[in-house]
Amino acid sequence: MLALSDSQLRTIWNAADGLPAEERGVYLERMIAWLQFRGGRFIDRDLDDAVRLALRGLIHDSPRRRCSSRISSGDACTITVSPDRTD
Repeated sequence: MLALSDSQLRTIWNAADGLPAEERGVYLERMIAWLQFRGGRFIDRDLDDAVRLALRGLIHDSPRRRCSSRISSGDACTITVSPDRTD
């Protein structure tokens, strides 16, 4: 059995929320494996490192994602999509 604080659970949830739905399962499986490996003995910094490792390869820098981050910072953005790309 594992015990997580509210802030630790929020950290895991917030990271999963930023992923496409089809990649959340892989992320959560990686987190469960890491938590089981640690046997429940870890500090918040360890959990932050585990979240970063679990996300590795799951976050893709798509044109849409780059544009959203630029729009939120107030910059203009244009996305050109070729016929063979849908992102």
